Amino acid sequence: KEVPGFDKPRLCNKKVENGQCAAGHICPEPAARFNMLLQVADAFATVHCRAFGAEAEVLADVPAAEVAVLEDERMAGNMQAEKTYTRIFRNMFRRWTLTLKCRKENYEGRVRLQVSVERCVPVDFVAEGLQMAHEVRRALCMV
Repeated sequence: KEVPGFDKPRLCNKKVENGQCAAGHICPEPAARFNMLLQVADAFATVHCRAFGAEAEVLADVPAAEVAVLEDERMAGNMQAEKTYTRIFRNMFRRWTLTLKCRKENYEGRVRLQVSVERCVPVDFVAEGLQMAHEVRRALCMV
């Protein structure tokens, strides 16, 4: 459903339950979207963050609409859907290069840090290896 915006009407992006969003807009066919809670770690720290929408689809490597259909079939007891669902989420454990966005927000009177994924791409091990080899060669030539 289109809602009035500042310059022009825009699509409502609120969560839809029972055919309408919290603002009361009617949506007979809502679009499925991912809302993933992730634990991201490197050598120094671990942080919890959220991936939503397009970034989450890149991480899952499958459209949210397909997962929604699979989830419905899985809940109905379809064993093939269960296997496919498990395979999809097992595939997510890979190395990624992430750009994170942090912002402070007040929640129940307490300030907390909200971290979300802005951009994500799989780690390109070949390109990283070539870059490291180039740096080693450059360091050896300078010695």
